[in-house]
Amino acid sequence: MNADFVGDIKGLAIKKDGLTFNFNCQPKALISCNFKDKNISYSGEMDIVNSSVSGVETVGNVDALNGKIVFNNSGASCEGFLASIWEIPFTVKAKLVDFNNPYLDLNVYSALDLSNLQKVLTQRLKLNFPLVVNGKGRILVNISTKLPVQGDFPLKWSLIISQAEVRINKVKDPLEHISGQIDFNLNNAEWQDLHFNYAGVLYKSMGKVINFKSPLVELGLASSNLKLDSRFSINNKLINLDNLSGKYFDSNFSAAGTINIEDAAKPEIDVNGGLDVNLVNIKEVAKKFQPQLEKLKPQGRVLGQFSFQGNPQDWKNCFINAQLTSDTVSCAGFSASGLVLNYNQSGGIINVPAFHFVLYDGTFDASGSVNLNSQSTPYWLDTNLVGLKIEKLKLDTPLKDKDISGIIQFSSKLSGVFDNLAMVNGSGKISIKEGKLWQLDLFQGIGSLLFVKDFANIVFNEGNCAFVVKDRYVSTENLILRSNIANLFGPVKIGFDSSINAQLSVEVLSQMVPLTGTYRDVATAILGQAEKFAVIEISETLQKPKIKFKTAYFDIFKGLADTLLKSIPH
Repeated sequence: MNADFVGDIKGLAIKKDGLTFNFNCQPKALISCNFKDKNISYSGEMDIVNSSVSGVETVGNVDALNGKIVFNNSGASCEGFLASIWEIPFTVKAKLVDFNNPYLDLNVYSALDLSNLQKVLTQRLKLNFPLVVNGKGRILVNISTKLPVQGDFPLKWSLIISQAEVRINKVKDPLEHISGQIDFNLNNAEWQDLHFNYAGVLYKSMGKVINFKSPLVELGLASSNLKLDSRFSINNKLINLDNLSGKYFDSNFSAAGTINIEDAAKPEIDVNGGLDVNLVNIKEVAKKFQPQLEKLKPQGRVLGQFSFQGNPQDWKNCFINAQLTSDTVSCAGFSASGLVLNYNQSGGIINVPAFHFVLYDGTFDASGSVNLNSQSTPYWLDTNLVGLKIEKLKLDTPLKDKDISGIIQFSSKLSGVFDNLAMVNGSGKISIKEGKLWQLDLFQGIGSLLFVKDFANIVFNEGNCAFVVKDRYVSTENLILRSNIANLFGPVKIGFDSSINAQLSVEVLSQMVPLTGTYRDVATAILGQAEKFAVIEISETLQKPKIKFKTAYFDIFKGLADTLLKSIPH
């Protein structure tokens, strides 16, 4: 028996395994029945119009079902079938094989607006992200499973993104030109080649999210100069950072700890980590200060360990502990070795208990403190320098060709506020031993006033003074420079603007002046009997000093008188 069947079914409801099918359809079928073999065969098609399925796990309802289903004894299939999930339109291709032992292969496609997708995920799955997404994308969904489903529902879907943009809360620049594919199932997500531009730099991201309810995230990020790997888990409002490590140019860093985002606007961070930084790379991070860094030209590698606790948006009240070391560093053309820096911050107070390095065979030590709680940011600083050799220091300065040398010792205690240079106050001491300073422009100018050419190469082998810092000036009342022929002593005042004002008395040591029988030599010897025979005034600037010679007539006459009286026989 053969039969042609044509029907028109409206409002048909079928319930099966928690699912409810609501059908409006027009079936057409050819049925053949062989009574002898008791074999029935059929084939046909069914036009589905405005139908729906409710009770689908996670998805909920599938609405607006429209399309044609082709069927026969071995199964059913459809091409170009239309449906709507969460008000997002989809095109469906499906195949159901073997009604006795059914196996479903379902593929769904949709082109969509990513801003609408974010809205749906927020409303339906309660997935709240601190960002805004715009752009176009495609969704590909696949379900391949035996029916009825055993275990987890085998839903797999992919989001293919093209030229999208993401604006992350509290991040200035957006992620632009995003393209790539993210693969999902009901519990996990994974991506391999997600590309985007940030601040003009092209990046590639790869990673996975395991278990949306309590996510474990593995995230990688790379650009031409950056490589970043991280692994962290999210438990309610607590992020456990198992590992964060990366490389920027040829600087390395790592960190681990926790981030509490119970108050997303005020995250609390507790992390520990390490650093291996090439100072040359700082200018790439702090581009705002690049002009200053180009002048300073920091170089060298710095190793460090650090711990950080608190809200980074209120960094002044965070707890920070750091230790930095370096074999060799340089800044502004000067080099140092054996760097050790200890940094502590707590309760708005910065303490640097130890800052040490070796500078041109000398050792430099400093300690200090800064009060961040005060608006003016007051500070104090203690420094001590012992054994710096001028002949090595000069090699890194424009004075490298000058015949100067000496050993410097220096100490100071300073205090002030960062927003007012005039508030710097303090005191200190400086001394130079085994010195040779005559070829400095300042001393050469003095020498041309004092002596004939034969005696101009005086070597100042020792100098010292105690000084005070106040009102934008460094001043001393007792500068002493000693040589084998003459000594200079007196007050000096140097401004923060490089101005100089000095009055140096000259004391000639006549016993060291060789007499050649000339009147000038004899006069020089006689003048040396006085306590001083001249005062040298220095003004203008350190770079271009103006030097003026004033004769001390009273001391000269007194020296002559004493000499004559000693020569008259009694």
